[in-house]
Amino acid sequence: MDNEPRPAPPTPPPPAPPPAPPRLHYAEDILPQPLRRVILHIRDKLVTEKNIFGLWREYLHRPHFDPDSFVPPESLAKDAHAHDDLFEPPTPKLNLLSKNKSWGILLSWASTGSQMKSEQEINRLANLLQDVDFNPKELKGLTAQRAAKEMEKEDANSSLLSKFKEAVVSIEVPSGSTAIPSRTVNIPGLYYRPLCSLIRSAFAHPLAAQYHFTPYRLHHTSSQTRKTQRVFSELYDSDVFIEEHDQVQRARNPPDDPHCKREKVIAAMMLWSDSTHLANFGTAKLWPVYMALGNLSKYVRSLPNSGALHHVAYIPSLPDSFQDVKRCKYDPL
Repeated sequence: MDNEPRPAPPTPPPPAPPPAPPRLHYAEDILPQPLRRVILHIRDKLVTEKNIFGLWREYLHRPHFDPDSFVPPESLAKDAHAHDDLFEPPTPKLNLLSKNKSWGILLSWASTGSQMKSEQEINRLANLLQDVDFNPKELKGLTAQRAAKEMEKEDANSSLLSKFKEAVVSIEVPSGSTAIPSRTVNIPGLYYRPLCSLIRSAFAHPLAAQYHFTPYRLHHTSSQTRKTQRVFSELYDSDVFIEEHDQVQRARNPPDDPHCKREKVIAAMMLWSDSTHLANFGTAKLWPVYMALGNLSKYVRSLPNSGALHHVAYIPSLPDSFQDVKRCKYDPL
């Protein structure tokens, strides 16, 4: 049994073929890939020294101009009337009744200035009465009613209205029933100024020299405890203003000026509205819309004669016909 031949071992499988070499890609086989655009924003941060009150500023972006670097002495006066001469606009001479200039001079005083005629208003009246064009004899027959009508005609031809556009507001009045459609009432007489032209006018105003274009964080460090806390005083030291300003710096240039190198700033528009009479006499009234820029300090913006407010729009009152539509039984048109 031991002399029997053993079976031959099985034949091994053939070796696997070597891996194919990587295919060489020639230039014509490679599609050009666009390079990823990377924009690197570098913040030029600035921290100021403490002043005598322990206040200091932290700028996210270095300012190009600081209107608080020089404050005239009259801006630090405690007397509220100290600014009257600084911001007092020249008294306009109305063009109505050009043949009777005395009327226009007197009505200018009546329709401008303070509602409460103080000593300063009396002094202003005395100066007007000494005007070379003023003649007391021309006041014969003057009445407030007639003057109001003449002023309305003059306002209609005012150059200020050329900056405004007129629009019609459509108000949808519900019928009170799902089966009856609502009625649309058109209210004419809405005057408004485009916001872009309003911003240009505000930046061309003499007060633009006092605008803050670079926001900052205001801090106070106590000289006794050495503790630092955040101080909020103006709109331009708020977090919202700082965040918006930072986003504007990151934004791309406008398509029509891709290589623009001008400084990017924010116009912080603040709007108000309230009913008011158009004159010191008469019943005509409107709802004016005013705008002020938050770039200006509230201490300047709140001065009555600063000229910081700009007229945005005039909202007309609803006519009597609109009240009739509300009261009467609804009849579909």
